[in-house]
Amino acid sequence: MPAYVFVEVEITDDAAQAEYRQRSVGVIEAYGGRIMARGDVVDSSAGEPSSRRRMLALEFPNLEQARAWRDLSQASAEQSEVRSIRNRMGNVVSISIVEGESD
Repeated sequence: MPAYVFVEVEITDDAAQAEYRQRSVGVIEAYGGRIMARGDVVDSSAGEPSSRRRMLALEFPNLEQARAWRDLSQASAEQSEVRSIRNRMGNVVSISIVEGESD
């Protein structure tokens, strides 16, 4: 059953965010994931929208792979480096994992 990850980040370092954007795709794919959407928060029903916030929506084949990506539990040196960039680029507001519906 697929799993979906929703990440909201407040960007504090634009250079790190640009580097993360380029380098994160390979790490996401290494865990079987794919990017469904990413970019600025364009509409928010709660709270004030901020031009510094970014959202990321990912799809993984299952809950275990989504959690492994989130935790980078079996991280290679490259994946650890990308995680370090992720930590520098801003403040993670939330990471939510939702199990999808079966067909």
